[in-house]
Amino acid sequence: MSEEFIRRKDYVSGPLTDEEKVKQREHADLWIKRILRTDPMDKDKIKTSIKNLYRVADLEEPIVETAQSTIAMAFAFGACKAILDKRYEDKK
Repeated sequence: MSEEFIRRKDYVSGPLTDEEKVKQREHADLWIKRILRTDPMDKDKIKTSIKNLYRVADLEEPIVETAQSTIAMAFAFGACKAILDKRYEDKK
């Protein structure tokens, strides 16, 4: 029995087509390239863009911090999370 093949805006069912597999690989490659890039960023532009997204969504403006690389950000997040978890546990 084969799976039913359905593609709608709100629902997808069935195996990927060859064309979808190519598009999925291209999309993954794009994001892998973005994650691993080491080009300098325009920090002011990034911060303004993020704050504008929140404003348009009618959400409270966030505090936006940047890091030198995605790897540095990952380590910083882990360290911050550990510190906040420890503070939370100490308050119990």
